[in-house]
Amino acid sequence: LGVVVIEDRPDMEEKKNQLVLGNARMAKELAAIEDKILFALSNSTGNILDDHELIEMLAVSKKKSQEIEAKVADAQVVEKEIDMNRE
Repeated sequence: LGVVVIEDRPDMEEKKNQLVLGNARMAKELAAIEDKILFALSNSTGNILDDHELIEMLAVSKKKSQEIEAKVADAQVVEKEIDMNRE
């Protein structure tokens, strides 16, 4: 059935492929954010609440991860719609 969609609606198939690639890229970005936080926490000395750079990085990371999670949720909805049209 996917072959029929590719022939009849190549735009839909291309959009699904872009969503899959986008989701993979965002998952990789989230993993990089987590690694960065873990590295900063493991190398922090003294009271982490006094480390203003670390606190700022955590705030920026939180905002970025929330943005990514929202984009992933939106992409999953669109991907389900595309899958329903394929059936």
